[in-house]
Amino acid sequence: MRKQSGSGYFLGDFLSGVKIYENIVYNTIEQEYQLIVDTPWEAGRFADSVEVRDNLFYTTGKAKIYQGTLDGSGMGLWKYQKPINQQTVRFSGNAYSNIVDHEEPDMQALSKEETLTSLVKRLNADPVTREGFNKMFEFLEDSRHRSRIQEAL
Repeated sequence: MRKQSGSGYFLGDFLSGVKIYENIVYNTIEQEYQLIVDTPWEAGRFADSVEVRDNLFYTTGKAKIYQGTLDGSGMGLWKYQKPINQQTVRFSGNAYSNIVDHEEPDMQALSKEETLTSLVKRLNADPVTREGFNKMFEFLEDSRHRSRIQEAL
């Protein structure tokens, strides 16, 4: 699994037994956001036995989840092939602000008015993860881009 610029997560290298849970994706830049893309690697195999649960996915642009191949028009851009295989990539309990053509058990909706701070407060994270978010907020206090960051918080 890799984090790519211009996308949330892309599943490659034939993943198996991976869990993606209790994360926050906050994107207010792209009009169309490749939230999760499963890509074929060795012998055209896609990810197998991946669980995506209890994440908060906030996007102002349209978020998309699908199987795709390299677009060729730029780094980290993927061309839609077909819907993601929900037998091998299982979703449950995730919350979305602007998801396109996706359903899952216990799916939740996020408000358009969410901020990064409100999302962190919603996340039922363990104490270590919560402390990590607190350290991130402390770091951002001293950023030279504080005024721009403040809008997202």
